[in-house]
Amino acid sequence: MIDGRRILAVVPARGGSKGVPRKNLREVAGVSLIGHVARVIGQLGWLDAAVLSTDDPDIAREGGRHGLEAPFRRPPELAGDDAAAADVWLHAWRHCEHRDARRYDVSVLLEPTSPCRTPAQVEAAARLLIEGGWDSIWTVSVTGATCHPLKQLTVAPDGRLAHFDRVGADVVARQQLPTLHHRNGVAYVVTRDCLMQRRALFGDRAGALPLDGDIVNIDTELDLRLADLILSG
Repeated sequence: MIDGRRILAVVPARGGSKGVPRKNLREVAGVSLIGHVARVIGQLGWLDAAVLSTDDPDIAREGGRHGLEAPFRRPPELAGDDAAAADVWLHAWRHCEHRDARRYDVSVLLEPTSPCRTPAQVEAAARLLIEGGWDSIWTVSVTGATCHPLKQLTVAPDGRLAHFDRVGADVVARQQLPTLHHRNGVAYVVTRDCLMQRRALFGDRAGALPLDGDIVNIDTELDLRLADLILSG
């Protein structure tokens, strides 16, 4: 609990990842991605419960090895490429409330694909939501110049090059770029009302927790190598 609020952690980990096959079972610094998120959860003494949501028996077993239980199997309609994160989260939350016969006021979504997260970052996000009166919190990072929207281009079928945003044509130095942020996947936190009533991860009062430092969101083999370098160093 934090300030009397019961808090549930949900770890979504389906078996059918495309970019990196069997991604959630891949190892970084000798530990699977499931193992890394389980280790962080094990250090969050304020959590009232934690659950692994998966459709894959191997992932469920790996979670169990690290003390992260998967008491149900995610249904096929929530395990495909088009499954909405809100629906996956809602399914797990409702299962836990039914199983535990109690209500959880707040939930934290921790994707295994952020192995460099720290317990302090997760706690900061949860406290920010509760103490700041937000209905959702996303952790974010500053978007670098290379990925900035004003630096992006489009290529037409005939090969014609154009600026994705016409304003970008007037940008001649990165110092001209406005500071923007992107979600980094370290943590998402929502109130019960935000998800249960509005089925939203981004509430009417959405707040941000900007994070610095080494943050890697695993999407490619190169991301795995980078995370391994960071955590092995």
